[in-house]
Amino acid sequence: MDIGQLIKEITPHYNKYRKNQQHLNGAQALDIIWEVGDLLKIYLFENEIAPRSLYDQIYGKSERNFNISQKSYITRDFLDRAFRVRRIFKEKKDINKTFPKLQRYRLFYKSMPFFDDGRYKMDVPEREKLITLLNSNKSYKTIISEIIKLQRTKIGLSMPRDGKLRELESEKSIFIKFYNSLYQQIKEKNYNKILQNIGNFESSFLRLLSRNTGALASDSFQLTKFQISDNLSEEWKEYAFVISKLISRKDAMERRRFRRLIPPEKMTRLSEMIYALTDKEKFQNFKP
Repeated sequence: MDIGQLIKEITPHYNKYRKNQQHLNGAQALDIIWEVGDLLKIYLFENEIAPRSLYDQIYGKSERNFNISQKSYITRDFLDRAFRVRRIFKEKKDINKTFPKLQRYRLFYKSMPFFDDGRYKMDVPEREKLITLLNSNKSYKTIISEIIKLQRTKIGLSMPRDGKLRELESEKSIFIKFYNSLYQQIKEKNYNKILQNIGNFESSFLRLLSRNTGALASDSFQLTKFQISDNLSEEWKEYAFVISKLISRKDAMERRRFRRLIPPEKMTRLSEMIYALTDKEKFQNFKP
């Protein structure tokens, strides 16, 4: 199977999930996501490549490589979650056996670190208690609150305390504010208005800003210096200076600390949003 055929087989599942996710219960959503993960697992085994490399090939345009044309709008974040779901559930029938009353997929997603093979995976008694919670008749809000408490206990306290994180609070606030602002603007689907809001900029600016935003997600991604025009709007200039500051550090420690404040998947998603602005057709086909 070549990459084009893989995309063709994944696309119906991806579209089904995106169009119906508000109406699917947890098990129904996981069933669809598992199917995508199974296709990825087969392809990875047959072709012996790393998952992240495959996700870049499926999406096409990578934050690391701008000579690759965009092949699909199946996001890397979705593909990564699908593969994780496939690894957690060895067989599809295990989903309904484990979660017959899971209200929403998001409840499982928030709990996923406790099911992944990794440092936060729970032992059997703890995991059974969590499964009981996820299948309970408690309200969605109550279950989410209890999951957040678990995250703080199991994940938050296991992370080393670092006072230097407070030094990045300003950068964190600017990132979140910019992310939310651009997300809302893209939802309005007014391409020309967004370009006007950016101000005057060189044609390479958005590509480089997108690339460097995505590159913050991992030490393995290439960083590229870029120029910040004085004619940018204050919103874009402020954000661009944050990215420029972070990528200019020779020591990766500050970028690693920043990833403890901003999830890498949010960096990747913002990179994709910025890149969608480089071309009107890309923008029109982009789904925020």
